[in-house]
Amino acid sequence: MDVKEIYNQLEKEIPLSNIKVNEEMKKHTSFKIGGCADILVIAQKVDEIKHVLKIAKEFNVPLTIIGNGTNILVKDNGIRGIVLKIDLQNIKIQKEKQDVEMQVCYDKAVSYTSPSPRDRTRSRMPSSAWKKKKKKKQKQNKTKNQKTYTRVTTVRR
Repeated sequence: MDVKEIYNQLEKEIPLSNIKVNEEMKKHTSFKIGGCADILVIAQKVDEIKHVLKIAKEFNVPLTIIGNGTNILVKDNGIRGIVLKIDLQNIKIQKEKQDVEMQVCYDKAVSYTSPSPRDRTRSRMPSSAWKKKKKKKQKQNKTKNQKTYTRVTTVRR
């Protein structure tokens, strides 16, 4: 893999400030750990994503796609190939075409999605309602797991 050649191809369509060589991944993950990526591209437009995909295919380079960098662990020896960090900002819908392009900032996307049962902090549900729901679920699980035994005795005379 020739990093310089790939870099030169990427800079044709992507601003230089969004292409980083040997970038420490700890700057881009929530756990703040990990080695370097050979090439990190921060895509802010759909066309930039398309260009990176084309280059990765053309040069037969491994491609790793990440979002905000949450819930990923990067090894100390880093990531080989291109790391594409998607950082889209705008929502744009074109009715003329069959295709619908959507670029969404992460925070906006979260406000439109339903809350995850694992992620209480992002939930729109107040904590008291959350606790009630949790207790109810625990009670259901408890009754589900309990076995009922009935003793039947027959008396013969």
